[in-house]
Amino acid sequence: MTNRARRLSSPTNWGAHELNALFRGHTAAAEEDGTYKLLYLGRDNYRIEFRTPTFQMTRVVRKEGGYTVRSLPVSPTVEEYVWKSLPIVPIGFDSKDLVRAIVDRPLGGRKVRCVEFDTIDGLKKESNEVCVDAETGTFAYIRADIRAYTYSDFFRFGDALFPRHILIEEGDIRIEIDQMVKPIEGPLDPSLMEPPPGATFYPFCTEFRLAVARDRLQPKAGPGTNIEEIQVRGEVLPDGKMRNAVVDTASRAELRAEALDLVSRWTFQPATCDGKPINSWTTISIQFQGR
Repeated sequence: MTNRARRLSSPTNWGAHELNALFRGHTAAAEEDGTYKLLYLGRDNYRIEFRTPTFQMTRVVRKEGGYTVRSLPVSPTVEEYVWKSLPIVPIGFDSKDLVRAIVDRPLGGRKVRCVEFDTIDGLKKESNEVCVDAETGTFAYIRADIRAYTYSDFFRFGDALFPRHILIEEGDIRIEIDQMVKPIEGPLDPSLMEPPPGATFYPFCTEFRLAVARDRLQPKAGPGTNIEEIQVRGEVLPDGKMRNAVVDTASRAELRAEALDLVSRWTFQPATCDGKPINSWTTISIQFQGR
């Protein structure tokens, strides 16, 4: 069931294509409308544009590396959700997943078949669900812990089916996206693939190593058995410190400030590109046990 849905979520041949999306994002920090555009000519030849009234970003990737220019040092949370969610987020199972039940139920006027399962990773246990449209066989709903994706109004691209409408919900975050993917026909303006003025260059690496936290000061545990998780995103510098840290998701808003304070005192083994320490963005999870 899910294997077929995954096949329907990825065309056999992507080819040169254009993805355009309109979104409305609501987070604890802001509510904004915006646009996302991808011009894709190949794995190392594409352009991304992200626009809201308060933030603009352009990224051009070429064979030598990527060029990025942005209006603010930190991308807003909604940008992270949007670009990671398009055109669809497929899901699979591995040894950490334990299926609890397979049930049929309605979803927005459609009949869907859902797999309810737990993902167990050490002390952490997530209650998850994936639902497939009974008629088309496509993913209709995915819930990974507290983050949920609802897909509707599908259109065909090659031999794949993509959702025109996506709803993302997680805590106080709600993002609605309307997208369309179509082949690029005819010649493209060559200037679109030139580095944007004022862009920062990020070279491709023969050997790349991610930043790794070394001294991880942990929050004090509480008397309960629950685990509250905070996702923090920030830029790790070559000296091992993190700057521009922001909370992307928090199961409890009152823990945000404490999470940021903890991360400000962490040290990291910085990311390296061909052995040279470099700036890199990373997302870390902080767990508050018994709080």
